[in-house]
Amino acid sequence: MAEAIYLTDMSKCLPEGALSTTPERHKWQVVEYTAAEGLAGNMAFAHALYETPAITLPLNVEGWHAISVGFWPGVEQEHTSLVKYRLSGEDVYTVVEHYIQSPSLPGCFWDKTELVETFPRYADLTGQDLIFSKQNTAHPPTLACVAYVKLVPLTQAEVAAIKRDREQRETRRVIGMNDGEGLFHHMCPATKEELQEQIEPFRHSDVGKVLWGVNLSDLTYYHSKVGRFFGTEDGVSPVLRHVHALQSHKVLAEQDIVPFAAAMEYAHTLGLEFHPYYRLSIVDKAQPYFFFSTETTFLRDNPECRIVAKDGSPLMKASYAFPKVRDFMVSLMEEAMEYDIDGVHLCFTRGPEYIGYEQPVLDEFKRLYGEDARDVTDDDERLYTVKASYLTELLRTVRSTADRHGEKRGRKMQVSAIFEGGREDMRYFAYDAYTWVKEKLVDFIITDPPSELVRLAKENGCQVYMASTKEDNVLTMKHAYAGGMDGMAIWDINTTRPETWAIESRLGHRDELIDLPKPDQYPKMERTKLITIRGRDFSQTVDKNVPSGWPPELLVIYTGG
Repeated sequence: MAEAIYLTDMSKCLPEGALSTTPERHKWQVVEYTAAEGLAGNMAFAHALYETPAITLPLNVEGWHAISVGFWPGVEQEHTSLVKYRLSGEDVYTVVEHYIQSPSLPGCFWDKTELVETFPRYADLTGQDLIFSKQNTAHPPTLACVAYVKLVPLTQAEVAAIKRDREQRETRRVIGMNDGEGLFHHMCPATKEELQEQIEPFRHSDVGKVLWGVNLSDLTYYHSKVGRFFGTEDGVSPVLRHVHALQSHKVLAEQDIVPFAAAMEYAHTLGLEFHPYYRLSIVDKAQPYFFFSTETTFLRDNPECRIVAKDGSPLMKASYAFPKVRDFMVSLMEEAMEYDIDGVHLCFTRGPEYIGYEQPVLDEFKRLYGEDARDVTDDDERLYTVKASYLTELLRTVRSTADRHGEKRGRKMQVSAIFEGGREDMRYFAYDAYTWVKEKLVDFIITDPPSELVRLAKENGCQVYMASTKEDNVLTMKHAYAGGMDGMAIWDINTTRPETWAIESRLGHRDELIDLPKPDQYPKMERTKLITIRGRDFSQTVDKNVPSGWPPELLVIYTGG
């Protein structure tokens, strides 16, 4: 392996006016440091509470290199470390996030005195510089600290292998899901580029499809002619995350940016499929419980469409037994079909149930079986058949609508769904997935399916993806392979944590997956002990063997708490 080149002097970053050797608002503070293994230099630190401009580090190298960034998470108790970097020839940043760790919590570690090094990414650096930034719009605010950049020259054979891997598509077996909600109250994107940062990590990964949430109940994350814009500031927002989300939506809307459209356009430049997904649950909130920051209106305008409990109590939720509810949700999807999306995705898993004992259900059960549906047990096969017919009718309408739009544009419009896949769950929630597959109403499904559903899907040209469990996505993917499925879908896929993303970005490489150890043995980022800052002893300690175990080191930074 070629010898690594370390660039440790961040005082060479440009423009000079963005740097200061003392703490100043809106500037990166340049601080001298030393670390273990002879590492020394000047780090650049951007304080959390101030907007800070981007800075550029000249690289002055040619050819392909592996690039790693050494950053310091800092000693802050309140703020996460988040560093953004990109090459000067790129438009979109790669984002690296390091969450606050607590030594008092199981599985966490004392990392306030360590420099942490990202896993390498590969690029031709000829004529390129490296640009650093911080997330100025995040809430809570984040700090950023760059200590060094490591460059390792690559051989021709290594470059050829990287290019071959990037050109193939066989491993694109992962679906990345972004719920379209948390993004706005946490990262608070204010530009098209900040939306695209959610897609950029998929460029050379095993993600082949992106599902992006566009609604919450009858509220939409864009100005809609059908739903109600989530960014409408007409209600009370007692929760801080709502305030931040509203501000983000407002800033984007003022620029005529439709978030999902911006993400879609960028996904397509990377050769990825893009599918808006729809939470099917339509609810009204019970004030003063403010789940939404904008008033929902569908059920207030259509109270007759509520789900009715077995005892006759109306619930704060819409029933798909009513054509008006089905038509409303389909009209939301049809609005998105005017864009160059690859399909629409129906999300059943956020907010079931969808059918109760409404009058249409009672009338249909009476017509078919001559009995009152409220007099039979909840697991009666006949009741399941009646309830499931309404969700199947929804799928049929979505399919016909998608086919019509696909024919008009000359390219198929896909339909897909995620749902609870256990046999009992499917019956309880009235999902007749077998009919959906037999009638070719869906192009792919995400679930934990019975083997016979997988077989039936394969026979009807429907792809099947295992839903992630979050406990161990490697094990989940292994189960997907063993079950003959096409891959897996990761809900709230997180690309900013290097140790997690290093694994999840390669899940489609089956040969690599087989040899992966247990989660506690997954690859970890390189760590280097930080020894001095500005010449002052930082983590050389008097005693490292405190009987009580706290603090783990008698650090000069520790004064209690």
